[in-house]
Amino acid sequence: MNTESVDTSERIATMLGDEHGLIDETCRRLEEIADSLPHDVDLELVASVLPAIRGGITAHCRAEENDLLATLLRRMPDDLEVKWTAALIRQEHAELEASGLEVQEALEDLAATGHARDPGALGYMLRHYFVGLRRHMAWEDRTLLRMASALDLA
Repeated sequence: MNTESVDTSERIATMLGDEHGLIDETCRRLEEIADSLPHDVDLELVASVLPAIRGGITAHCRAEENDLLATLLRRMPDDLEVKWTAALIRQEHAELEASGLEVQEALEDLAATGHARDPGALGYMLRHYFVGLRRHMAWEDRTLLRMASALDLA
């Protein structure tokens, strides 16, 4: 394995391990916020998740697409499973980004006012978002790790 492959392998391992761990921690915090509605919301906890929602998750998705997916597509350009997986991941990332913007706005409003305008709707929105994120990461871990391992990338 050349130095470029080792560097790529380390980046991919970090992306799918450490970053997914950080995203999972964000999901745990979002769940804690949802569980605390309507009256016991920890505004410091809300503030602690905003950086991940504002850009961290989107940056992770972009890096995943630009590094891992690009490498898989470059190395296996005719593999229909890789093409299908890349298309599905990009679609899910776009959906997660759109949902994330709604969550961001709602959490910024909560942080600014100290209360949720509609606690039931906010709780539902947060649960929908973090459940979707967890499902997506679990699928990526199974699918992308298998593909990357087949190419000795992870």
